[in-house]
Amino acid sequence: MIGPAQLEQRYRQIEREQMAGLPMLNPALSVRALGFREFEGRRLGALLTPWFMNLMLLPGEDDRWCEGDSGEKRRLLLPSGSYEFIHGWDAHFGGYCACSLFSPVFEFADQAAAEATAGAALAALFQAAEPATDVPAEKDLAGQPQQLSRRGFLTGLAGGSAR
Repeated sequence: MIGPAQLEQRYRQIEREQMAGLPMLNPALSVRALGFREFEGRRLGALLTPWFMNLMLLPGEDDRWCEGDSGEKRRLLLPSGSYEFIHGWDAHFGGYCACSLFSPVFEFADQAAAEATAGAALAALFQAAEPATDVPAEKDLAGQPQQLSRRGFLTGLAGGSAR
């Protein structure tokens, strides 16, 4: 069963062997697994790399995620709402589910800022959503209530682009 330390080790290897020299890397950032905690028999946390920041859901002992599940979308209900994760597969450690927060990660000037953002996102996930009673919902061009993107969730802005 994969844990945060093995996740960091694997993504450092990917950085060295597959990502080295690519223009999408933020040289101010390094690989770091952050804030992993038990959630419904699995581990949920954030993975920061020089090319993305994702929420990562790692399987529990009884999970049998397989390579054939790769690409499937799954919804995870957290206290703050429902989030879409995509199942992935790594030949070195097996299955996982990821929810992209930032990709690429050029908006971060340094490791501390990126880690603080990841920590704030994780904290917000576990805060119960409070319905707004006195603020009208923003509407899209078709007059439908506008959904908050992942970036909007993190920045508090409706309609922010999700990356």
